[in-house]
Amino acid sequence: MNSGSEKDFKFQVSSFKLTVAQRELETLNLKPETCADPRRGFTLVEMLVVIAIISVLGALVLGALASARRRANEMATSATIKLLEGCLERYMMDFQDYPPSDGDETGIRGTENLYRCLRTEKKEGPYLQDNADIRTCDSNGNGETEIADAFGRPIHYLHHRDYGSRNPNKHTYRLISAGADGVYEGGDRHSDDIVNWKKDSPEAEDRSAAKHSKAFRP
Repeated sequence: MNSGSEKDFKFQVSSFKLTVAQRELETLNLKPETCADPRRGFTLVEMLVVIAIISVLGALVLGALASARRRANEMATSATIKLLEGCLERYMMDFQDYPPSDGDETGIRGTENLYRCLRTEKKEGPYLQDNADIRTCDSNGNGETEIADAFGRPIHYLHHRDYGSRNPNKHTYRLISAGADGVYEGGDRHSDDIVNWKKDSPEAEDRSAAKHSKAFRP
């Protein structure tokens, strides 16, 4: 076999092998030009899908965190109200009355009086200790300290004389936090106010706070 014929034979063999390889790839529904390149990056569509998934997951996580934070603040506010109830009972035993709220139906002047009275050193005071786990604020900027809830807003205090000695708490006092929405609604049973009585109890229906709900709004 001369050199020319040998080259033709080798070319035919190579062509045959290439043809066989192409048919095997076609059988696998693959084309040589579409084989995956390990160095290929993400396409724009793939990146948009990933970003959308991350955004949805982020929104879910943030929503869960916000809900958990709100619940934690509500629990902390309830704990503050329980602490104040204990302080007020000790004050009542010594002074035979609860701190006055000075006829203030909004409860702001009441909470200022409440802090001042519980911090007195008269008799067995102070009834609210320096190390008590409470927050304070000065919502109206008059320099008078107010006892605040976990949301940073004042807890309104009313002596029973200033709501006509009506239920709830007709012979004692009312403590009202505006809750997460920041709107004082007089402890209405459908509000998120945090109070020192059971809002769903029958006696809570007989309350004067509903008559003065506008006065509780900041």
